[in-house]
Amino acid sequence: MMERYQQWDLRYYRDNGEKYYVFVNRKSGKVLDVPELSTRDGVQLIQYEYNGGKNQDFRLKKTRGKYYRIQCRHSGKYVDVKRSSLGEGAPVIQKNKKNENFKSQEWYFDRV
Repeated sequence: MMERYQQWDLRYYRDNGEKYYVFVNRKSGKVLDVPELSTRDGVQLIQYEYNGGKNQDFRLKKTRGKYYRIQCRHSGKYVDVKRSSLGEGAPVIQKNKKNENFKSQEWYFDRV
């Protein structure tokens, strides 16, 4: 079983008909955030206090089966595991969309 610090609650809202998600960490209560509204490739995502910024909003884009890409609202970039690492503690970054078969930008969600 995953530890609470590895679990995220998804809260959504609509803005101009578009559905956006905020990822809230179950242990810290902080949200997934792209620091300083950065639009650069390779910027590492962090946990931060919720402040309502567009850099804390994400869209889910279905790819195949139960997999999704997570798109950053403010930059249009996608949540990506840096260098497609399989190691524990690998940085999670924002990056331009890669080809449709690139698994480092695909995520799935389970109820816990």
